[in-house]
Amino acid sequence: MMKIIRDRARKLLSGLKSFWHNLSHPAPEGRIDVNYLLKWLVLGAIIGVGAGLAAIAFHRCIELVTGWTLGNIAGFKPPQPLGEGQDIISAITHRWAIPIITALGGLLAGFVVYKTGAGG
Repeated sequence: MMKIIRDRARKLLSGLKSFWHNLSHPAPEGRIDVNYLLKWLVLGAIIGVGAGLAAIAFHRCIELVTGWTLGNIAGFKPPQPLGEGQDIISAITHRWAIPIITALGGLLAGFVVYKTGAGG
């Protein structure tokens, strides 16, 4: 049992060493190529900022569609966390519209997945 653990630890350490070696991309003189590292740091930062902005935009779009469909059509404003501003739960004016709106949203999502092939 200890031999298996020792072998796996050696494999992991060897993998980490090769990962660091490939990441740092040493120059022929044995020094780290700073331009290579800088390129990947900048590229990683750009991808991270882009992904964060896309997530914020996606969340905002969900809030807008929820506010328009459930808020304006059904008269239902979903409750928010207590510290987010809305602490009073409002009455639902058109209860019958909630199942219709959610069913239409599910059909729309299913259609998009079917047409784009994102379902696997």
